[in-house]
Amino acid sequence: KKPHTAAQLAFASATSDSALANEALTAATVVKETAVAEYYMAAEANATAQSSLSIATVNASSASVALLEKREEKDVAIGAHNAAVTTHTEAQLLASAARANATAASAALADKTEGKEVAVIEFNASTEANTAAQSDLVIALAMVNEAEAVLASEADGTTDYDAAIVAHEKALLVLAAYEEAAISASANLAEKTNMRDIAVVDFDMALVAEAVAQSELAIATTNVSSASDVLVETSNADSKELLWKFVKKYKKNISEKNYPIFDNLIDYAIKYFNDVIKQQKKYKKPNTDEKKALEALIKTLENCNDKMLPEDIQTLIYSTGKENGYAENLRDWFKLIYEVVFGDENGPRMGFFISFFGVNETKQLIKDKIK
Repeated sequence: KKPHTAAQLAFASATSDSALANEALTAATVVKETAVAEYYMAAEANATAQSSLSIATVNASSASVALLEKREEKDVAIGAHNAAVTTHTEAQLLASAARANATAASAALADKTEGKEVAVIEFNASTEANTAAQSDLVIALAMVNEAEAVLASEADGTTDYDAAIVAHEKALLVLAAYEEAAISASANLAEKTNMRDIAVVDFDMALVAEAVAQSELAIATTNVSSASDVLVETSNADSKELLWKFVKKYKKNISEKNYPIFDNLIDYAIKYFNDVIKQQKKYKKPNTDEKKALEALIKTLENCNDKMLPEDIQTLIYSTGKENGYAENLRDWFKLIYEVVFGDENGPRMGFFISFFGVNETKQLIKDKIK
């Protein structure tokens, strides 16, 4: 029985070990399957993460490019705004000077007009006086001739002869007095004629000067209007205080108190731009030929600088238009520029505008508008 018992015990032990091994196998199988499932989940998560990383990398690259573009746009906008502030301030100062010149020219014209009228009145009076003196001289000569005739007829020595001599001497004295008066009147007439001629010339010159001053004032006023529009548009300022802040950044010595007209004009510029100009602006999108012409204008401006006279810049703009299909109608050439750049059919004289706004700033402005 002992071997049988031992065998039984061994079998029982082996059975127990087998059961334990089965349990261990089952547990290991569960662990393996869990590990495999977790592996596949990790692999899937890794693939998702790698995909997200690729997308994020692309997005980051796009964001970097967009950032650079926006930074460039910001720098251009700041440059355009800074130029607009300077242009607006200079235009206002030039307009003030033009207004002062126009006022002075008007005052000078009024003074010269009065001087001319006085000189003409004096000339007319002198002419009348000279005519009267010449008439008196003729009468005196007639009296002398008559006295000489009487004297000749009384030459026989009668009592009337002495009276004739006295009459003749009186006539000679009157003649001498009238001759002196006539000479004086002639000299005075010559002087008044000269004064009248000078006064007329002065008046004509003052009239021309006043017309030139008014023309310059009109140009300056147009430039102020355009500069105000550009300043308001580029600064995005909706208050006078904010615009003054921009202006003072470049003209530190300027103040509202010392420039009340300028202060009012800034207020008017904002209101007028928002209420009227902004609502009416319709920027033109140039077609292929028009875009080529405007690109030619940009190339022309590359040969210009801020020291050039406005008239010289204007001449180059004319030439560019003629060379790019507008030789027959330059009005359409400037209309194209105004509609693309300013959003209007009319605008400032471009030579003067560019000299105020700046050559480089104008090139960039045109480039931005034709994109």
